[in-house]
Parts: sequence; structure tokens; C-alpha cells
Amino acid sequence: MRSNRFNGVVIKVTAHYITILCKDGNFKNMPRSKNEFPQLGDSYTISEKQFPKGEIIKKYLSLVAILFLTVMSYYISTFMTKDESYLFAIDINPSIEIYTDADLNVTKVNSLNEDGQLVMDSIAYKYKQIDIVLEEIITAAVKGDYLKSENAQVDVTVVSLTEKNDVDINKVKETIDQSLITNATTATVQVKNGSKELVEDAREANLSINKLQLYNQEKQGIEVQPEELSDNSITKVNEDIKKEQIDSEKKKSVEIEKANKNSSTKIEKAKNDITNSQIKREDQQVNKPDKVESNRQNKLTEAKKEEKKPVEVNKPKTEKVTKEIKKSEKAKEKKEQQADKKEMQVIKKDKTEVDSEKNTLKVEKSNIENSPEKKGKSPN
Repeated sequence: MRSNRFNGVVIKVTAHYITILCKDGNFKNMPRSKNEFPQLGDSYTISEKQFPKGEIIKKYLSLVAILFLTVMSYYISTFMTKDESYLFAIDINPSIEIYTDADLNVTKVNSLNEDGQLVMDSIAYKYKQIDIVLEEIITAAVKGDYLKSENAQVDVTVVSLTEKNDVDINKVKETIDQSLITNATTATVQVKNGSKELVEDAREANLSINKLQLYNQEKQGIEVQPEELSDNSITKVNEDIKKEQIDSEKKKSVEIEKANKNSSTKIEKAKNDITNSQIKREDQQVNKPDKVESNRQNKLTEAKKEEKKPVEVNKPKTEKVTKEIKKSEKAKEKKEQQADKKEMQVIKKDKTEVDSEKNTLKVEKSNIENSPEKKGKSPN
């Protein structure tokens, strides 16, 4: 780097610059230091640095390179942070969440447990198609002995994170099934669709999506809490829930058997009460004519005794007594009919209650016989 010197006459002085008129008629400005106070008309020399052409080119090339790197970083960043369109939640014991773009290229992976992290550390998954990554996960799971159980299970839930869903879950299942065959392994494979709300619920429960779905499907009648399932494999979770269901059904069966026994006792008692009531009623019906006739004879005897008295005195009384006897007999007969009617109503009510209890027992017995565990079938 070299410098050029310009001589001239000072024509202007400001707080920051000095301006001179050179001999060739050009004007030059130079920054003024605090200690310089040239006077107008004074002779003054200005030194001006000059950069070689090579250095100027290097300077501009550096700026171009910086600009290029900035632009490329923007585009790379845009590509790498492309919106996730789908979430594939996989549970074996490794619990893994795989995010893909709309073209099903893997963009991000979350390992939800230590086993999931071990599996994903063994796979180069970035920007691969989801079917390839699923195959590699199954292969890694087989090598890690995660699928050696007789009841081994692979659950996958596909969640669309946009309004569009072009994923065919049947093809996803075929991919996993084929990978299991390739690795000479058998397992139950379930692939289903899920919702964004399900993802949020799983986050709140601190469970994988598949474990939360399994728990929600089977939670009726079980005592296992969601937090107890987080560290177990999907196979173990399923086995624990089924065990709880079987225990619950056994407990229910004991209660039903006890209820049946109590109901049988109540039915037997009701039958005895009905039989005793019927016998009592029949006895009353049998004895009723004799009793009525006896009462009538007694009253007639009394009336005849009254007739033996003088006619002018006893005749009106005899007619009155006869009327009272008839009236009393009718009132008593009516009262007995009302009592019989009331008793029949009580008997009918008891019979209705007994029939109702019989029907309830039949329904409970049918439910037990038709339950999945009774038939040897596991719930979906």
C-alpha cells in the first residue's frame, strides 16, 4: 500500500475537515485533527492512501463470500426447518416419535425412553423416507432383543399435523410386517390414525401416544394408573392391563355369585311367603261360609227370642234387629273382600319383584359368559 501527496491552498476549515484547492484545480478534503488550525490561504499538503488493485479485489471477494454464505445458510436453514406434516409414534419397548415432511422424509426424531435413544443412535435416519426408517427400527429392535417375547407387540399411531392426510396406514403395516419376516421374527402389529389432541393428552399424561390409547381403551374396571405404564414395553403394558381385567372379572364373578345366592334365598323366602299366604287365604275361603252361617244362625236365634215377647212391643225391634244383622253382614263381607283384594295385590307385587330379580340374574350371567376373557379372546 502506498500514499499520494497533494499540495494546495486552504480554502475552507470546519470542525472536522480541511479543504484545499490543488494546483491542478481539484479539491481535496482531509479530516482535521484537534490540534490543527490552518488559516485560509495557507499552503497545505494532504497525504492520501492508495490500495493496490489486488487488495481491492480481495476485499470485494471477501464481501461476496460472506454474502454467499449468508444466503446459503438461509436456504439450508429453511430446508432443515421445513414444517413437519406427520408424526409416526412407535412403541415396542423403544418408544420413538418420528416427524416427517409432506413427502414423508424424516425431519426429526424424539426418543421417549433410553431404549428408544439406543435404537435411534444406531440409525442414520435424517432425510430418509419413513418406510426405510421403519424397517431399520424393526431390524435394530430385533438385534436388541426387544421383540423376543411370545406376545411381542409393535404399535404405531400416525398423526397428521396439517389438515391433509395422505398416509395409508395399511401400507405402513405392510412395511413393518415385511421387515419382521425379513428378520425372522413374529409380533402383533397395530397401526392406526391419531389426532393432534391425542398428542397433547399424551404429553400431559407423560405417556407415549400408543400407551395412552391402550390405557384409555381398557381403563374401565382396572386399577393400574397411567404413570405406572411409562417405563414398560407396550407388550408389558398390554399384559398388565389384561391381568387387571381378569382380576376384575373374577372379583365381579364372586360378587355376582354372592348376589345370586342372596337372591336365591330371597326368592325362596318370597315363594314360602306366597305359599303361606295362599294357604291362609284358602283356609279363610273354606271357613268363611261356615263362619257366616254360624253368625247368621246366632243372630236368627236372638231374633226368635225377641219374637217371644209381646207383639206390640217386639215386632218393631225384630225388624230393626234383622236389618242391622243384614247391614252388619254386608259390611263385614265387604271388609273381608277388601282385605282379600289388598292381600292379592301384595302377592302380585312380591311375584313381580321375584321375576325382576330373576331377569337381572339372567342378564348378569349372560354378560359374564359373553365377556372376551370367558370366550378366550383378547380385546382389540
